Amino acid sequence: MRISTTQFFKLGVSSIQRQQAEMAETSLQLANGKRILAPSDDPTGTVVGLRLNTAIETTGQYQDNASQAQGRLEFEESTLAQVGVGLQRIRELALQGNNDTLSDQDRSFIATEAEQRLQELLDLANSRDANGEYIFAGSQSHTRPFSQTVGGFTYNGDDLPRSVQMSPVRRLAIGDSGDQVFMEILKGNGRFATVAGAANTGTGVIDNGTVTDLALWGACDTYTISFTTPDSFEIRDSASNLVTAGAYVSGSAIDFQGAQVVIQGAPEAGDQFTVSPSTDQSLFQT
Repeated sequence: MRISTTQFFKLGVSSIQRQQAEMAETSLQLANGKRILAPSDDPTGTVVGLRLNTAIETTGQYQDNASQAQGRLEFEESTLAQVGVGLQRIRELALQGNNDTLSDQDRSFIATEAEQRLQELLDLANSRDANGEYIFAGSQSHTRPFSQTVGGFTYNGDDLPRSVQMSPVRRLAIGDSGDQVFMEILKGNGRFATVAGAANTGTGVIDNGTVTDLALWGACDTYTISFTTPDSFEIRDSASNLVTAGAYVSGSAIDFQGAQVVIQGAPEAGDQFTVSPSTDQSLFQT
């Protein structure tokens, strides 16, 4: 078959045009930094690319969430550190006030500062982050969590801590409920609380005590330590059943039902001390 000159030239022009188109596409790929400029260039590669872009965007969101969580938790930590400083100062004031040499005016000054410290604690409990959200209100971040009433203090938030997604399978809490932090504080040592009888006439003082055998204390009850004489005591449960009795030595440990307490001083006959399971008490009430 003969090829005419015209057809020969057409084939050459077509080849040049095809190469120019390929060069233009390559230049465009280089300019955009992409191999696939349109889904038709590589359908399979397009799907893979979309999946990778989605994974990159999701990972970026997780990183933003992690930064948000870190900032919020660091702010909560610093706030609670300030609460600790305030509580320590109130403790110092209480010890300072427990001095017979102080005058009524001295105690009035101590009481005034204690009230100021209490207001500072309330302000800290109502702290807000950079976004203006209350950090101790649970999921009710736009509700002021604590308010002072005639009868004490009220928590207005909820018990649902806020959380953010940190990975496809994990969420991280970015705060704590103010109810748990400030309102649900166990009295005493966390297992039981010790209280001296209001009618005691001696100088006996009881410590917070410790649990020495959790299995025995598991069936906890309320126990009363009664001094039958200044040098002897007996312990009875809530049903008045005798648990144990013994001789009293100031500063010596008294063990019963998996618990241990220490009483110091000189109790009088008839003085009593109560050991009962810990119950919740708010930080403000304390």
